[in-house]
Amino acid sequence: MAPSSMQYTLAGFSAELDWRPLRFVKPLPPKWVCGACGLVRPKTALLSCMHVLCESCYDQCGQKSLHVCPVDNCECEDDDVEWIRLAADDLLRREVRCWNEEKGCQEVTAASAIAEHFQRDCEHHAVGCVKCSATVLCSGVIAHMKSEFCNSGTALASDKENKSDFAEEKTPSSAFCGGFEKAGCEFEEFMSRIVGDIGTINDRLHEISHGINSSKEALRQELKDGAKQNIKSLKEMTFEVNATSKQVKFLSGGIESFLLSANRRLEKSLKEELSKEASGTRDHISQIAAATEATKAAENENRQKALDMVHKILLHVRLGASHRYFFVKGFQSLQETAMKKGHAVYVDERIYLRGYCMSPGIQLIKGLNSVNLYVRLTLHKGDMDDAVPWPFEHRIKLTLIHPNDGGERVTDVKPARHLQHTGKPAASSNTPFY
Repeated sequence: MAPSSMQYTLAGFSAELDWRPLRFVKPLPPKWVCGACGLVRPKTALLSCMHVLCESCYDQCGQKSLHVCPVDNCECEDDDVEWIRLAADDLLRREVRCWNEEKGCQEVTAASAIAEHFQRDCEHHAVGCVKCSATVLCSGVIAHMKSEFCNSGTALASDKENKSDFAEEKTPSSAFCGGFEKAGCEFEEFMSRIVGDIGTINDRLHEISHGINSSKEALRQELKDGAKQNIKSLKEMTFEVNATSKQVKFLSGGIESFLLSANRRLEKSLKEELSKEASGTRDHISQIAAATEATKAAENENRQKALDMVHKILLHVRLGASHRYFFVKGFQSLQETAMKKGHAVYVDERIYLRGYCMSPGIQLIKGLNSVNLYVRLTLHKGDMDDAVPWPFEHRIKLTLIHPNDGGERVTDVKPARHLQHTGKPAASSNTPFY
């Protein structure tokens, strides 16, 4: 069950909620609750004594231009009162408990939706049983009437009535007097307890009122002392602000002259730096122009070389060269070398035959009583390698012509299919073959 400090009564917010106590989940701010009637209204007045009154109670406290607080009799002028307006949305969005909380409903929802829940959704409404007058939930009336609790209660009541009638028949006057005396004693005891409790409450109320008045006087004195101290501090701060303002004005003049001088120096320095940078840029551009000219000259030279090479290749292709005459110089010396060392080699200059770049030549190898002559051929990486078939499989015909008598000897050879000899050169030259 929610504590009583969280139960409030609204007025002036909603026809469904006004004048019906609501149990809020959290307590409301004290500035929303009237200190006199305890109601929560849309407009409250915060008095100078820090008590809160609703608009209705405030109007009832008026005496000419003053209002007297009903709690502590403090006089408040209208100008000293702070009016507080409570928006309905701020209040109605707060969570409240169902009016049937005591009957077991645990629903917690916004205040704006509690009426709809209570009227449509709540299952904890209670009624009185027509047989035994017990209070039961609407949802359990039939089960209660069918249960033994309802019947036993009725029977017990009947028995008591019968016994009472029997007793009255025997001694009606004595039973009546005894019951009346007993009730009188109980009432007297109850009233004495109430009187004692009221005295205790009055004493406590006097203590609270005295404490409030003491606190009020102490608070007033503190406010006066604080106001004096604040005024003194404000004067000191005003003096410091004026002094600081004079210093700022003096410094602003110095800063302005310093900035003007600094701007002049900076402008002069920038001009000098820009002049140096411009001179350096012109020199750099001249160097770039010279390098560009040199690059163009080298490019033209390389272009001319490439054109010459293309012309040379085209000339070879156009001529379709398929044979080559070359002279073996110092043949006698080669023979002598072969006889001494066992072999001798002669290689002619590189030529193009049928698009292949090669070096023709001969090799002399010493036999038993003579020197044998073999054809020697080396394939090189050429400019037409991508245009000719690989491996090299052309037949090679070598015709030897004696320089003295003009005699001829013809050798016709087809090279073996070995890629290190006849394959497309991967390096600058293949291995020679014979």
